[in-house]
Amino acid sequence: MSIARASTPISRKQRTTSLKLVRATLSSRFAATAISITQMFDALYGQGQRHRKFAAASVTRDDELTERNEYFTRLEPQFNKLRAECEHLLQLNQRAMLAKSEAAAGVAQLWFYRTLLFAGVLVVAGLLLAFFLANRIVEPLRQLTATTARMAGGDLNAK
Repeated sequence: MSIARASTPISRKQRTTSLKLVRATLSSRFAATAISITQMFDALYGQGQRHRKFAAASVTRDDELTERNEYFTRLEPQFNKLRAECEHLLQLNQRAMLAKSEAAAGVAQLWFYRTLLFAGVLVVAGLLLAFFLANRIVEPLRQLTATTARMAGGDLNAK
């Protein structure tokens, strides 16, 4: 069985859609690597198409061996290079995500402390307001108690 016939070919529309998706998800920081990967993918796709056409025309054992040799001498090194470029892009993406994650953790910690400070200020303000309101309610009662005590002591003109 031929290697070319064993693989399922993708349509040009699927290839274009997947490339658009890859290009859309990559940031401009990775644009050069993405372009390199795209060019290598195009080269591999073109060679794969020629390889499939060649495989369809011949079925002999010698042709199959020739196809295999062609794959291992031409396509496999390009595939390995593409794999290395993808790995490099993955590492760049992971480093960028780690940096963004650390920045987000710093911002979250900053806002946690700000919220904690705001809550503390509100608690202090609440206590001051409670003390103020309690004094406004209790002061007339203290005055009434003092006046009552003076009246009980014999001062009937106490106010």
